[in-house]
Amino acid sequence: MTPARRKRFGRITAAVAARWIVIGGLSVLFAIFVVAIGLQAPRMTLATLLLGILITAPIGAAIVALAFYDRSLRRATHETARAEKAAQASESGFREAQVRLAAIVESSDDAILGKTLDGQITTWNRGAERMYGYTAAEAIGQPVSIIVPEDRLDELSQIMNRIRRGEPIHSFETVRVRKDGRRIAASISISPIRDSSGQLTGAATIARDVTEQKELQRKLLESERWGSMGRLASFVAHEINTPLTNISLLTASIARRVQDQEVLTRLGKITAQGKIAASITAELLKFGKPGTMNVTETDLSEIVRAAVEQADVFRKPGTLSRVEVHPLACRADPLRIQEVIVNLLKNAYDATPKGAVTVTLEDRGDFAAVLVSDTGTGMPPDVQRRIFEPFFTTKRKGEGTGLGLALSKNFVVAHGGDISVSSEPGRGSTFTVLLPKNAPESAGADRPGGGRPDNGRGARMEPRTVEASPPSI
Repeated sequence: MTPARRKRFGRITAAVAARWIVIGGLSVLFAIFVVAIGLQAPRMTLATLLLGILITAPIGAAIVALAFYDRSLRRATHETARAEKAAQASESGFREAQVRLAAIVESSDDAILGKTLDGQITTWNRGAERMYGYTAAEAIGQPVSIIVPEDRLDELSQIMNRIRRGEPIHSFETVRVRKDGRRIAASISISPIRDSSGQLTGAATIARDVTEQKELQRKLLESERWGSMGRLASFVAHEINTPLTNISLLTASIARRVQDQEVLTRLGKITAQGKIAASITAELLKFGKPGTMNVTETDLSEIVRAAVEQADVFRKPGTLSRVEVHPLACRADPLRIQEVIVNLLKNAYDATPKGAVTVTLEDRGDFAAVLVSDTGTGMPPDVQRRIFEPFFTTKRKGEGTGLGLALSKNFVVAHGGDISVSSEPGRGSTFTVLLPKNAPESAGADRPGGGRPDNGRGARMEPRTVEASPPSI
């Protein structure tokens, strides 16, 4: 029993005792009058008897009234006590429900946070700590903009305006930024918070990190796209090869039968164009049906040197070639990886009429990295985003098929690795080929492009800051 309840109980007990003392006193007085009247009744006159009754009757009535009052008061007190007990039980249940709700919110895997109408963070659960990297102590009191990328601040302003109008936001997909600067894809739902009077006081946000789901969706779409393009490329190549073969045979036959120099010159041009078309169909066939790789234990530095020597024919007189390699064992298909490096060098030489092209070999733990850098004009972001897409080319019409880098990426990904580009306009570009040192025996070159592997340093491989010009794809 609380001190307040004990004090109140003491007051009630004293009041009951006082009432019963009064009732007892009146009862004694009433009894005295009744006995006295009874004993003196034979000797009393009628007037004296009536006077005695008039004096005794109010005392009896008062006793009865006080008894009924006490009974009613005790009943009311009992009902009040029951009501208080029920209220206390309800309050205790409400507090317990609040505690359970707080535990549910705190234990949720989703990030749950509260904020004021001005965007100041007021609550921050453990899910938010895991998702965004800030502890509750670091986040509470800060503006919610600390988890919003700079390029999404206009979006945040629109969201806050909707919250101030009392509008909920359901399953809104956007981008948020962690404490370490990493951007994550997030699915967000926001509900306005109102007080007991219905006044809008803030908003509650539930956010879920959907970065992995988005990456899986991207891989699935990319896989389907590569498969469709491969089948289309294979079909087109087969359909074109037959007439090309006939054209080549007919051209050779005519060349043996004529002596006219002008006709022979034109036949030579037809033959040259036929060879270009044949090389395009060969690339289409290779893209559509690249076949199975021959993975062996090899020294990656030897593959790099052979590729540099093979690609030297594409180097312009004003371009320097630098090779910085060391022996590095790696399980790979030598021919496929050499083809990849040759293609990167060819693009680098084509994009660097003056300057330098550097090939570097790095040991990154479980991975080996081949970096091909040039000092050309670099690439804008829109080109970087599409650089590995099949049939995308920066060359003039008729100078490239747009399959070289797409096929190179396909070969590298088939090894369980990845190829990426980093570029800054005006400073150059660097292509990074990341290969696992222990590629599987049964790796298939027709495996579609996928996500980035771990770079051997505990993080996903990201494009490196570089120097080079746009590769001619």
